[in-house]
Amino acid sequence: MSTSSFEPSGEKKSAGRASSRRSKRWIAVAAAVVVVAGGAVAIAASQGSDSQRSGTVISGSTSAAASMKIAVGGSTSCLVHYSDVQCWGGNSQGQAGNNTLTSPAAIGKVKTLNGALFGGNSVSAGLAHGCSFYGVSAVFCWGSNDNGQIGSGNSYPEYPLANPVTKSTGGLLTNLLAVSAGDDGTCAVTAAKEVWCWGGGDNVARLYSAAGNPVTALSYGGVGNVCMVTAPSGQTPNVFCSGGNPSGIPEPRAISVGGDHSCVVLAADGAVKCWGDNTYGQLGNGTTTASPGSLQSTGITNAIDVVAGLKHTCALIAGSTAAANTVKCWGDYSAAQTGQTPGGISKQTTPIEVAGLLGATAISTSSGSLHTCASGGGGGAGVPWVKCWGLNTSAQVSSPASAFITTPVKITPVA
Repeated sequence: MSTSSFEPSGEKKSAGRASSRRSKRWIAVAAAVVVVAGGAVAIAASQGSDSQRSGTVISGSTSAAASMKIAVGGSTSCLVHYSDVQCWGGNSQGQAGNNTLTSPAAIGKVKTLNGALFGGNSVSAGLAHGCSFYGVSAVFCWGSNDNGQIGSGNSYPEYPLANPVTKSTGGLLTNLLAVSAGDDGTCAVTAAKEVWCWGGGDNVARLYSAAGNPVTALSYGGVGNVCMVTAPSGQTPNVFCSGGNPSGIPEPRAISVGGDHSCVVLAADGAVKCWGDNTYGQLGNGTTTASPGSLQSTGITNAIDVVAGLKHTCALIAGSTAAANTVKCWGDYSAAQTGQTPGGISKQTTPIEVAGLLGATAISTSSGSLHTCASGGGGGAGVPWVKCWGLNTSAQVSSPASAFITTPVKITPVA
């Protein structure tokens, strides 16, 4: 593994962060890549024109007819509509990208110095920043920069305008396959199959050294909480995590790291297995007992994807056709993030279906999130749609701000 890094002079290190250096590292990989919103990267053997997982399309797809790409951050939500990146919700650190720090922000196009940002290939939202790219152009990031996660090479604390990422070796980071924003860092994969990470990305580089090559999936959770799936030639895929490697995971095909728990989808039957904190039933096995080893979530088969939030989990379940797909959630619903009205203990220990999401093709939440979004439609499945639900104190679900929204509400992009 080759590495390169930079640290501008006079930078102030952020307290309480796992890594406060503005650093960049690259890792060689040998596969095509898709991005999972909320910090996960899954590497695929081939690309499809409209395929999605966790709200971000496989790189190379710019079809306006496809279901809209979505990304959920800590208090912000984003989508891509006809190649325009649009965000709404919390904006105190510029994470809505509208050239203000006014919060909450109404849905609007992410801006650059030269106008609206095109992001047809990908959008990803971290705790308080976002990133996107279009075609072979540079990757742009906006929002919080307290750990260098914008990749600008300086110590400005926030960027309310999207800025191009500058490589530590000089020049812009261009010609990408994918980008992924985590809690305090970002990673991108180039067409040359180099993985560049900046901000908190040192965790990825260190874990990669232990995991080996090739990496088939990567997910960021909270600060320092990273998991990878590797599949060396002729060997069974393995899961490597910075907090310890879980047991009992045969051939995972998707992985998501939440606040203090993680989940995978198994390739064989689409079952979901989770491990870690289970205070709110976020492992989905009918108990609230934590487990360092993976436990199967009750009643889940044929899962397409799984996403782990701060204290809740959701899975996209395949139907007989895409129009019959459903979404199930479990864990903490103190902010209605599972689609249930909060009350009492607000713990859902087994998966339940979220109403109003029939035909969903992508889901998104993240390790700092108490809200969730799903998208569907497009192509032969009707008009593309995005719906969100859960915590709404920053209008991250829908305007005006409120305590929470239980029933998924449709989001209307701006023209």
